[in-house]
Amino acid sequence: MSSTVAAPAYSRAVLAVTMPKRIKWLPVSDKGMPIPWCARPTPGQNKAVTAIKRRLCWICGEQMGSNVAMSLSPLGTINRATSEPPAHRDCAVFSAKAGLMSRQNPAVVAVWVTRGYGPFRTGNGGALLTFDDPEEVLWFKEGRPATREEVTEAIEAGLPAWRDMAEKEGPSSVDTLKQMVDRALTYLP
Repeated sequence: MSSTVAAPAYSRAVLAVTMPKRIKWLPVSDKGMPIPWCARPTPGQNKAVTAIKRRLCWICGEQMGSNVAMSLSPLGTINRATSEPPAHRDCAVFSAKAGLMSRQNPAVVAVWVTRGYGPFRTGNGGALLTFDDPEEVLWFKEGRPATREEVTEAIEAGLPAWRDMAEKEGPSSVDTLKQMVDRALTYLP
């Protein structure tokens, strides 16, 4: 008697996107989505710390090369900060197109490909990652390439709260925010 292993039952969103080979080995949820390495519990292991220290892809868990991809909200391209470790470029693009991590990411997502990143301490004792200038920035909205207008709209939707904070802090903070926004706008599609 021979036994066969059933092929994973992927969702339509996943089947509509070219899947990197390194993601094909991931287990599949009952909703038909690959379960990212970061979402699979490992007792006694902080996946974010492990990924950063060992330079592992946050999505597939494999070793990364010299370029890494940060999956960012539009505002993350302004302050250049994220809580999510990087991934391989193809894993991040797949994730953005298939909605693999859509609960964590907004409707508009930037895949920021860069060589350098590192942790920094926040004022409240936490830690975030910052990253270098990009080699490439790809923008997606709901699984497809985003237009310049859609990205601009997403950025503008999040800026009022930041502008209010900057105004309360004073003219220097307002100027700094303007410089950060202007720099980020150079990377729009």
